[in-house]
Amino acid sequence: MNYSNATFGGFVQACVAKAKKEYEEKGSEMQKLKKRVTELEETVKRIDELENKIKELEK
Repeated sequence: MNYSNATFGGFVQACVAKAKKEYEEKGSEMQKLKKRVTELEETVKRIDELENKIKELEK
C-alpha cells in the first residue's frame, strides 16, 4: 500500500508540473500575441493619420 501511494504521489506531482509548464508556455505565447496586437493597432493608427493627411493635401 505504501508503494502505491508513493507512486500515485509521484504521478500527481508529474501531472502538476506538466500542467504548470504548459500554462507558463501559453502565458508566454499570450504575452507575445498581446504585444503583436498592440504593435498592429499602432500601425493602423499611423496609417489612418497618414490617410487623413493625404486627404487634406488633396483638398
